Amino acid sequence: MHRISTLWKANTIAFISSFCVMVIELIAARLLAPHIGVSLYTWTSIIGIILAGIALGNYLGGKIADRYPSPLLLATMFFVGAALTITILPAIRIVTSDDWFGELPIIWNFMFKTSCIFLLPAIVLSMVSPMVIKLTLADLGKTGGVVGTIYACSTAGAILGTFMTGFYFILWFGTNMIVWLVAIALFLTGVLAWFVWKVPGRWSLSVKNILAWTVMIEMVLASLVLFQFRESWQENYTRESNYFAIRIFDGENNIKVLALDHLV
Repeated sequence: MHRISTLWKANTIAFISSFCVMVIELIAARLLAPHIGVSLYTWTSIIGIILAGIALGNYLGGKIADRYPSPLLLATMFFVGAALTITILPAIRIVTSDDWFGELPIIWNFMFKTSCIFLLPAIVLSMVSPMVIKLTLADLGKTGGVVGTIYACSTAGAILGTFMTGFYFILWFGTNMIVWLVAIALFLTGVLAWFVWKVPGRWSLSVKNILAWTVMIEMVLASLVLFQFRESWQENYTRESNYFAIRIFDGENNIKVLALDHLV
């Protein structure tokens, strides 16, 4: 079993994963706003689905950590999380169309759409903390202190991610750019996790293969996202403020339409 040697490394990893989860949760409402609006139903669906993803991720992460405790698998979780984060952008356009769950009552409509877009990233990123704890616990006599410290740092990351995204990131970068930045941060954290805690020997080839496949998959996903949004970038005006997602687009009879979130 490969153990993370110092607690600060574990704290950093847990901090980053929770930070990214909360960034995704905060931008979820803004990403959905132009398509389904921002209402109590929207926020309830987002918060509930993200919490469900955290619960499932913690459970599955614990099971996996007991069977396969490895820095390689920890790094892979970040790589997969980065890939799933990139898919949020095309998934928004696809899943929010009326063809998806359009016949369902509004509550179930919102819940299913939110699940299709955000549940998997939340699950994968929430698998990190159980793996980190497993790799850190070399002395069972210090279990309480280690687990408490890791979860405290994880919660601190979630708090900072919430405040920074709500108060600064959306205004500074916009939601689309934030998605890209989160994906890049997760990918780099996965690389860092491996190179900081790698164990020489049999895992070297596996890591190279995983890195190669991850880079190729994420390049393909990035190309698809860029192609899909190319026309909207050229034709529409979009700007995000602290209050609304502002869009101007061509309506019927050559009329310019101003939309604030889902309101025209």
